Amino acid sequence: NRAYLLGSLFFSIVSPLVSIPSSLVDRSSLYTLTLPALQVSDAATTSTTFGAIDWIFGIYALGVCLSMIVLLLSIYRVLAIRTKTNEVEDDGSYLSEGTHAFSFFKHIHIGQNIDSDTRSMIVSHEHVHVKQYHSLDILFYSLARVFFWFNPAVHLAMREVRLNHEYLADENTLNEFGTDYQYTLLNQALDTKVFALANTFKSESHLKNRIKMMNKKKSKHRS
Repeated sequence: NRAYLLGSLFFSIVSPLVSIPSSLVDRSSLYTLTLPALQVSDAATTSTTFGAIDWIFGIYALGVCLSMIVLLLSIYRVLAIRTKTNEVEDDGSYLSEGTHAFSFFKHIHIGQNIDSDTRSMIVSHEHVHVKQYHSLDILFYSLARVFFWFNPAVHLAMREVRLNHEYLADENTLNEFGTDYQYTLLNQALDTKVFALANTFKSESHLKNRIKMMNKKKSKHRS
């Protein structure tokens, strides 16, 4: 599923740039039709065409600028938490104030107010995000949302990418801690901050789907 979500976006971006060689086109099936000459005023055509293009490009550029601002603010929020970090644990996680739990590339941030038993499960979960480079997927789709903000499919796919990341991390953590991990998810469902660019331990809107997926029998690869 992860390969499909990333591959489909990459294919959608690259495929319009690929041109088919003219040698592959069967010219014998083509025919020509000659139309009578038609004279049009250059000034009127240019004015109308460029007026519409300017409006469309202006709206698109405004959307790109606003989307880029949102992305930069998200990066700033994550980096701001990192600068406040003042303690590194033996497991490689960074402690900071609050009850948040998230990872961004190789850095795992855990709130100091989370108890030690829960912290071990969270760190195990976030280590999966780090090892599988899930932050690259999110950054890739975040950039795609900046330039293709007008396409609802990109926003829907971004949601599926995040949910798929949680499924992957849940699978590994569940094998290590068993059903206690599911109860921990429920306990952490409240009072946890969410960062747009980070892989967050809890996602309240996806919590039901994640627990259902953990109790679901895994389908065969052929399926």
